[in-house]
Amino acid sequence: VIANLLPRQSREVVETFHRGDLAKARELHFRMLPLIRALFVETNPIPVKAALHAMGICSDELRLPLTTITPAAREQVLAAMRPYGLV
Repeated sequence: VIANLLPRQSREVVETFHRGDLAKARELHFRMLPLIRALFVETNPIPVKAALHAMGICSDELRLPLTTITPAAREQVLAAMRPYGLV
C-alpha cells in the first residue's frame, strides 16, 4: 500500500534488502512506519484512496459496502503524509 504514495522509498527498501544491507533496509522501513500505520487506520483501501485523493491523483469514491474515510481518520492520514511533503 505504501508504494502507492512513496514508490521511490519503497523501491529503495527492497533494493537495499536485496543487496543484503538489512540494517539500512530496516531503518528505511521504520522511517515510513508512521505513514504505513496511518494507511491502515480504517479498512483498506479507504485510507489510501483518501491519501491519493489529497495528492490529486484520484477520486476518493468507493463502492459499497465501503464508505468514505471518517474525518478523524482523514486527519490522521494527512498528518502522517505531511513529513513527506505529500499534502
